[in-house]
Amino acid sequence: MLKLYPQNRLLLSDCFDQQKLIKNGRKSNAFLLLIFFFTIHFAEAQINANFNFENSMQGWTTTGYGEFAQTNTSACGIGNSTRANVYFNSTNILISPSLGTTTAAPINMTFDYKVLDYETLAAAAGNQVDIKAQWSNSASGPWTTFFTVNLLSHITSSNCTTKTATFTPAAGPLFVRFQNKAVGANSDIYYYFDNITFTEGNSTSCAPPSAIAVDPSTVTANAFTLSWIAPSNPPSLGYDYEIRSSGVAASGPIGLAASGTVEQGVTFANVTGLTPNTTYIIFVRSKCSSNEFSSWSSLNPITTLCLSATIPYTIPLSSAVLPDVPSCVTMENVNTDDRFWKTVAPIVGITGKVMQYTYNYAMPADDWFFTPLLTFTAGTSYRIAFKYKVSGYQEKLKVALGQLPAADAMSTTLLDLTIPSTTLGGTQQYIDFTVPSDGDYSIGFQAHSNANSNILYLGEISVNFGPTCIPPTLPTASNVNKNAATISWNAATIIPQSGYVYEVRTSGNPGSGPVGLASTGSVASDTTTLNLENLESETDYRIYIASQCSGQDKSTWTVAVRIKTLCDYLELQPTNDTVCQGQSATLQITDVAQDVKWYLSQDSSESIYTGNVFTTPQLQETTTYFAQASVVEADQNVKVGSGDQISQGYQNPFFSIWSNNHTQHIIQAQELKNQDMIAGPINSVALTITNPGSLPMIGLTIKIGTTSTAQLSQFIENSNFATVFTSPSYMPVLGSNIFQFTTPFEWDGFSNIVLEFCHGNPNASPTMNRGVLADDTEYISTIKANYFTATETAGVCANTTSNVVNYSNRPLFVFSATISCQNPQRTEVVALVNPVQPIIAEPIQTLTSEAMQDATLANLQPAGPDILWFATAEDALSLSNELPITTQLQSNTTYYAIRFENDCYSSPFAVLVTVQLGVTENSLEHLKVYPIPAATQITVANSHNISKIEVSNLIGQKLLHLTPNNSNVNIDLSALSSATYLLKITTAAGSKTLKIVKL
Repeated sequence: MLKLYPQNRLLLSDCFDQQKLIKNGRKSNAFLLLIFFFTIHFAEAQINANFNFENSMQGWTTTGYGEFAQTNTSACGIGNSTRANVYFNSTNILISPSLGTTTAAPINMTFDYKVLDYETLAAAAGNQVDIKAQWSNSASGPWTTFFTVNLLSHITSSNCTTKTATFTPAAGPLFVRFQNKAVGANSDIYYYFDNITFTEGNSTSCAPPSAIAVDPSTVTANAFTLSWIAPSNPPSLGYDYEIRSSGVAASGPIGLAASGTVEQGVTFANVTGLTPNTTYIIFVRSKCSSNEFSSWSSLNPITTLCLSATIPYTIPLSSAVLPDVPSCVTMENVNTDDRFWKTVAPIVGITGKVMQYTYNYAMPADDWFFTPLLTFTAGTSYRIAFKYKVSGYQEKLKVALGQLPAADAMSTTLLDLTIPSTTLGGTQQYIDFTVPSDGDYSIGFQAHSNANSNILYLGEISVNFGPTCIPPTLPTASNVNKNAATISWNAATIIPQSGYVYEVRTSGNPGSGPVGLASTGSVASDTTTLNLENLESETDYRIYIASQCSGQDKSTWTVAVRIKTLCDYLELQPTNDTVCQGQSATLQITDVAQDVKWYLSQDSSESIYTGNVFTTPQLQETTTYFAQASVVEADQNVKVGSGDQISQGYQNPFFSIWSNNHTQHIIQAQELKNQDMIAGPINSVALTITNPGSLPMIGLTIKIGTTSTAQLSQFIENSNFATVFTSPSYMPVLGSNIFQFTTPFEWDGFSNIVLEFCHGNPNASPTMNRGVLADDTEYISTIKANYFTATETAGVCANTTSNVVNYSNRPLFVFSATISCQNPQRTEVVALVNPVQPIIAEPIQTLTSEAMQDATLANLQPAGPDILWFATAEDALSLSNELPITTQLQSNTTYYAIRFENDCYSSPFAVLVTVQLGVTENSLEHLKVYPIPAATQITVANSHNISKIEVSNLIGQKLLHLTPNNSNVNIDLSALSSATYLLKITTAAGSKTLKIVKL
């Protein structure tokens, strides 16, 4: 590509990416309506000097970039003006000849000026303008600034505007100069001056007011409220004000829209009776006395709102005077840069004139345009329709609703759209919505694209009545696995009679037909959840939902819910096990050839065992373990990114305006893990070329390495990088370009990867225009350096300082690497433990019997059909030689009891027995316990005194202990929880243990 620069221009290589000289053939110009604040004063004239530049520069001199000279091109009125071209943050100074000798009286200055775009001669915006008027007693300074024209006070117009200022210099010779800067690295403008006058006058006895302001919330189509700050010595008779559409203060009825006087102490005025959509200049002065006044202070300009429009409404782009926005459409440049919306000629894909936003290479966009207030009715469906188009870069567009045409008032977001760089044609967009209450609302359109994007176009913009229902909101995805997902949404504010319809797509827009359509269907109007099944594993899907109003009447589709199903992981088939308390369980995973890892929880990081059969430790309670198996596969495609954009700039390692490029691209380890990649060899990398161009890359070298650095704010030192691919002359092809590594690169599984590309042509430097699929990233993922001359590859690869730019954008990379596919949810495997209640009894028991043969095992505690008795501990443990319950007891002998419950046996319980002969009365013969079950209290009654009562839980913990020495005892159970307990009753003749139930 031939690279040309205007004569005497600064080289822009240190300012911005050279590619933008290619993709944007002209600089953007538009105007911005804001509230401007500045103070000017008028006084009685005594002396004067006048400069109109008709025949010469009249002694004015110039210094800095560009020179002021006479011109009749777009001059102020008929004849000549003086003009200079100032550009790219440079400054030019226009210096007056000696204006005479001042006596330190106030000097009134007026001048005509305008600022135009260098290429189009359209009006330049205020954020490009910075004029400082300065005085000095010497032509060489020092200079004192007394008046400024900038973003807040510049009048954006292709016609000249008159400015007036008052200043009081020191006595002596007087010189004045205008210091003029082109604000912004992209600014390229003409400054015009004409009809510069100076008059000297006397001061008055009171000062003018200052800081005139209009509260934006008070501005309507016919009125606003203005205020000001009183001077330090407030005037005795208050203030006069004039509201004018033309002319200066006190110049008569022509252009005078409103005027009035407020009394002393009042510093505001409510102005009414104004004309809609009209720009007014405000003047206020102090009334010193009945015939003496201060100079006028002024606020420039205030524009009243348009009258509220009714639906249907179409933005009148066809009547716009380029590059101005249409009538009643307003703009707000929130980031105050030199880029904003403007109207341009029709483009392919959109009918009629269009709104255009042009990128700022260094700053993200934050620029709005607004419709006038539109009258809406709550409960009625409305539809915004427009077409959009981009120029090969990703753009971001927001559409919002608010009660004033201002960014801060845009309270409801209707659409926030990221437009892929691949969206090159005019695309139709609809937005269906309702308003929360009856009233007037403005619709705002915001460009908020990333820095260094390109051009966004909007056209055919209208607001009309919508379908009888509107779409649901906030669709989200959850429970995504390899074959299924759940989609949820908020119900539409107007419930659709026929429910909701949905489309599941792998490509294409909703409603675009069968190509890319995976499934479609509908759900009832009271349903806001959709369970998708039979999806393909490891596949990107977009799900769209719309309200089916009735018949063929359907809302717009929601924005896409994007999901990627998981890899085809193994579904484990577990075999649980049931064991007795104190035993080990054997857990198995069947029909799986891979090694199975076992974990204590779903999210524990360390496995406790590897293998298909896991024997647990001895368990006292039911325990759940978690099993997981992986399928490890080598040489699999690992796709990092979606490729929703086309990178046709230096984010693309194969692009270059000068046939050389050095780039590094970082891929964070988590991004690779998210694609199931694990430690192992990387055998190749592939990029998808969308435009191969016609020039080979000379000396292409690819290196790869690792780093702990999270983003590329600077080049990563590459001495440890491995060179994995070289080619003396590589010519890309359309589609996938696979670079097979000469030696595989071993990834450690946890470090960030850096890919480095470099190539250079030592003999020529033509432009390599080619594109690759790419994506935005949430961090700085690409850095580039290049030279502006023909350079060999070795020099290019060593360059890390020349023309360095970094980007949050990266090509779509596809690696050939090793993956591990596993179910993100571990499979639960249960070891069920059957509990056995422990034996609760006295370990030493004494029995009194009239005959030894009458003392048997049946007289011992514990008792019951689930109790087994043994003569030795060995027999009890081996469950052999069980004793019959009628076995006669031997005194001073130990017997062993085991409880048999839930097919399990308790531990042996030893009871030492003493048998004594004698005649005794059974003091528990008439024992009564009631009620059972009991709610709060039970009664124990016996024929003899009860010496002790104990209540224990089933594991032997004593909860109540009483020593009543009474034959009738009430026991309070209210403090106990509902459960089964053991009640042990002791008398002089023995004891007895019963089970009771507390309700």
